[in-house]
Amino acid sequence: AGECWSGLGSSVGTFRYSANFKSKNYHVCTRDRVGSTRGPPESSLSPVLNRPAFIMKDTPLSTDERTFVLTAIEQSGLRLDARSLLDYRKVQIKFGDTYGHAEVSIGDTKALAQTSCEVVEPKANRPAEGVIRYHVELSPMAAPSFQSSGRPSDDATEIQRIVERTLRDSRAIETESLCIVAGEKVWSVSVDVTILDHDGNLADAAALAALASVVHFRRPHVDVIGNEVTIHPMDAHTPDALSVHHRPVCISFAFFGDNGIAVVDPTYKESEVSIGGLTVALNVHKEVCALQKLGGVSLSADQLRECLRVAHVKAVHLSEILSAALKADAAARKGDSERRPPSLAELKKQASLTRAAQHVAEAKMDFDDDDALSSHNETSGAWAHEAEAAVVSLGAGTAGLFSGTETTWE
Repeated sequence: AGECWSGLGSSVGTFRYSANFKSKNYHVCTRDRVGSTRGPPESSLSPVLNRPAFIMKDTPLSTDERTFVLTAIEQSGLRLDARSLLDYRKVQIKFGDTYGHAEVSIGDTKALAQTSCEVVEPKANRPAEGVIRYHVELSPMAAPSFQSSGRPSDDATEIQRIVERTLRDSRAIETESLCIVAGEKVWSVSVDVTILDHDGNLADAAALAALASVVHFRRPHVDVIGNEVTIHPMDAHTPDALSVHHRPVCISFAFFGDNGIAVVDPTYKESEVSIGGLTVALNVHKEVCALQKLGGVSLSADQLRECLRVAHVKAVHLSEILSAALKADAAARKGDSERRPPSLAELKKQASLTRAAQHVAEAKMDFDDDDALSSHNETSGAWAHEAEAAVVSLGAGTAGLFSGTETTWE
């Protein structure tokens, strides 16, 4: 038995532990700063170890920390991480092995997005349009205050609405291209965003992760012949990308002091001290897709125009980072596909290609007369068309197998 201070600071309080290690029964009482002792309710005991499951909260900023942050911004124009007021933190975008898996880091804030799809019936009022759903979850490991209560928290709902306004309401993704058979089958695309680490500016990280996941995602190719719908496996046919019209991103500001000093990409501590915030969603074409203002701070028209100007510069910067990450991922996947062994479908195409090449080569050797060659082409035309289709499917890498057979195809 004894007392110890919690590692999260004095705001949590002092804990007194007494344990019987043979029976593995743990009892914990908490003593707050005024000296009263509170024991855990029976409903909070863990069924595994019979110990309380504490609901942790973020450590509030002290008065000195608040004063230091405000003084540095208002008097010196500096921030805790040595950035200027309009500097953005380092942004990294990584893609996983599967299509639609994107990880975004803005400083120490990290978000993960995964896009998936399934075939469903369309809505009655929109029979020729697919469905796109967005979901944002705040992981408990991102911050102590993010607890899994079975329903979305207010913060998660607010971020989800920002993502929906940025991507869905701006019609960044064409929903008509998700239609398979009007009134019967459409694609339903789900974009799930999870906040992995919280150090402020969650809206920008969630929106950028969702956008990167959607742009990187590929859905199975579909062939519709009459009433027959064929969905090809991902390894048997080249998958299709979603139709993305533009790429809007979110840029967030925080305001400080009586004059409303604007700060780009606020951290967690800066957000706690700020008197208001503004999130702007726009693309590289200076088209404002969404705008959300938080807090009671009033902004003049000049301040709003300046924020929009800065937001456009940052949007171009984020778009360039996303484009570079997509190009790097495409190059890596191309290299992996060249090194990997051929699939069963590719082996079948290569076998058909070889048979067609042999058949056409024998025809050229056996028939020197133009009339005889013309009559033979009527019977071997099917082989030639199959070989030509195989060349188109396999790519230029196998075109060398048909050197010398172009005259026969003509």
